[in-house]
Amino acid sequence: MAVMVIANDPTGTPEVAMKYKALLEDKLRTAPGFVVQVTGPADGGGYQIVTVWDSQEDFQHWFENHVRPVLPAEAQSGPPPRIHQLDTVTVRQ
Repeated sequence: MAVMVIANDPTGTPEVAMKYKALLEDKLRTAPGFVVQVTGPADGGGYQIVTVWDSQEDFQHWFENHVRPVLPAEAQSGPPPRIHQLDTVTVRQ
């Protein structure tokens, strides 16, 4: 089942997000199960990353193998991403 993953970084900035985008974007585009990613300011400050995946397992594999290894230690103890199951996903063709 498809999932939407919402990660909030209360101290995040567009500059930090662009750093990770440059580092991970090519791998993300070809990651099994990846559908789409959007980023922007979070309500209340910080930065938010929203991704959609074909399954929670696809996301977990991506996160553990590509994201966690490049996160600074202080980010690893931050709030965990929220994962929501989706009934439908529609994309423009």
